[in-house]
Amino acid sequence: EISALAPQDYLFYVERWTVRGTKDIERLVYYAKSCKAGTAFLGEDDAERLVNNAAKFGTDWLSAANEVDTNLLLPTLEECMDAAEQDYTDYISLLDNENKDRADLQEKTLKLHMERQREKLFEVLRKHEEKGNKGMLAPTRGKIEKMEIRVKDKMRLIEEGRKLQHFKEDVCLGIIRVD
Repeated sequence: EISALAPQDYLFYVERWTVRGTKDIERLVYYAKSCKAGTAFLGEDDAERLVNNAAKFGTDWLSAANEVDTNLLLPTLEECMDAAEQDYTDYISLLDNENKDRADLQEKTLKLHMERQREKLFEVLRKHEEKGNKGMLAPTRGKIEKMEIRVKDKMRLIEEGRKLQHFKEDVCLGIIRVD
């Protein structure tokens, strides 16, 4: 399933990225690279398939610490973590812009909807006043007040969602031997 992986050892690193805003997102990101110096990262899809297939179909490599000099893997691990950090920064920047745009759109739509509802309710109120329906004035005003309170609450939620909250955490790392 993984596009032509050479038989060798691969270091992998997995992070979970969690973002909360107008839309909540949780994402696992995978990095994998041959343990040989000077090699490129596997593509994200191939890295994910490598890790998932190893977990599903592979066997535990209990002697890995004895067969591989883990000190030689540190530069590769640092490359994976550095790439993850840069990708995370870029991802959050992109999502922050999207989140602000989404919040602006939600706010604009809510205001437009509120204005339409308000106009309708004020028209109903005006008709009750014209007809002398004094018993319907208070309930109609109550509807207007309730609508305005609901809109303020929704606006507050949109404003809270505008502030993107995010964090990342290590999920796992290891070595996979492809035979």
